Amino acid sequence: MGRIPFHVSPHFDLASPAASNELEELQKLADLSGMPVLLLQDGAGVVVQDEEIIFSVGSPRWITVAADETLAADGQERCVDRGVSGGQSLAG
Repeated sequence: MGRIPFHVSPHFDLASPAASNELEELQKLADLSGMPVLLLQDGAGVVVQDEEIIFSVGSPRWITVAADETLAADGQERCVDRGVSGGQSLAG
């Protein structure tokens, strides 16, 4: 819909047997689209106003675009917790 500058993956379960494959697919989505992906586990959510997250509940996590962040030395996932509850600008 183009209303927010990121993708959302709702009901994401990091403990799921399929989580690793889903993370790979979501990383591909972030890289191809040039936009990060917000992972929301059940019970997590965010409120966005004017391209800024103004409130969050639960533990929202981000998958960043590969070009935006250097891979960890061990090559592990780039799924990060950015602590968005304090407000975070989403504009370029």
